[in-house]
Amino acid sequence: MSKRLYSKSCPQCGGVCTLQAQACRYCNFIFPEDRKFSLNWRVARVGSLQRVAIWIAILMIVVLIFINILRG
Repeated sequence: MSKRLYSKSCPQCGGVCTLQAQACRYCNFIFPEDRKFSLNWRVARVGSLQRVAIWIAILMIVVLIFINILRG
């Protein structure tokens, strides 16, 4: 495969850098960070009401599993 599929060009000097590069290796231009899925990014936006809802859902799942174990 072509290396161009896995590279990006610097907007300042036009140098070709790897896709994962944080900065251009020729002119040290810092690339703007792309919006990628990250668990840290998602957790930072969770409000207190959503945290309570998540914990209640986890608790309900644990209780249902426990009930099924007792019945079986």
